[in-house]
Amino acid sequence: MTDARHPETLSGEDPVRDTYEEYDLEGTRVAMIADPHNEHAWIQSDDAVPVTQ
Repeated sequence: MTDARHPETLSGEDPVRDTYEEYDLEGTRVAMIADPHNEHAWIQSDDAVPVTQ
């Protein structure tokens, strides 16, 4: 699953950019949030929790 959000700019600030991905790695479900415009800005976790909307 990948999701990119580009909300309106608020108070003259840059909009939030992110991608969310989940994938299986060696039998573990891994989630990663990253900035698609900055390869050094990311966070990864093997503690993914389902979200109900």
